[in-house]
Amino acid sequence: MSDLLPEANLRRLARTLAAITFAAFSLASGAELRVAVRPLGQVDPAVLRAAVQDLTAMYDVQVRLLPSEPMPPSAYYRPRNRYRAEKLLDSLEATTDGGYDKVLGITAQDISTSRGQWHDWGVFGLGRLSGRSCVVSTCRMGGGGASRTVLLSRLAKVVDHEFGHTLGLPHCTQRGCLMEDMRGSAAVLDACSGLLCASCQARASAFLRHDAHAPARR
Repeated sequence: MSDLLPEANLRRLARTLAAITFAAFSLASGAELRVAVRPLGQVDPAVLRAAVQDLTAMYDVQVRLLPSEPMPPSAYYRPRNRYRAEKLLDSLEATTDGGYDKVLGITAQDISTSRGQWHDWGVFGLGRLSGRSCVVSTCRMGGGGASRTVLLSRLAKVVDHEFGHTLGLPHCTQRGCLMEDMRGSAAVLDACSGLLCASCQARASAFLRHDAHAPARR
């Protein structure tokens, strides 16, 4: 095998190093994290506004809403007519300027990932632990005849949950904690408090707004 990396991998490595450098600067200087929100495909503008509001209400971040990008064909999973979340993360990282510490993708399309024995498990979202990217789908949030209010409540929890993963927060075993594993279940999502437990608050304290542990916003 050659020791040389393919050009595409070199570009990806350069973007990753740039993101790490910017993140390290933000932590060292106390500056807010710079977050890009990228719509993927056609997304309800009200959903995008709510997602930005949710992020800035929970986390001490600067958020910029970027123009929409089409769903990447490379992420399409034809057998289930949906998109692989991990490939969406790859695309988000490849197409988002390195000046942003984090990028959140939002789509109305159904997304999935592998989970245990299941190769293709439908999810509300996916975030890379201590990584740069996360993605959220509203496709499953309106299930069960959910009202607009319920959908936006679910959106807030999933956005904050997946973004929490990028900050290094793993799934939490505390029932009701924002970082509890939702398991793709609307019932578990609805039972979630939308707040971090004391342990998760302590781990993420450097990134939280001072009032992020206040009662749930919705």
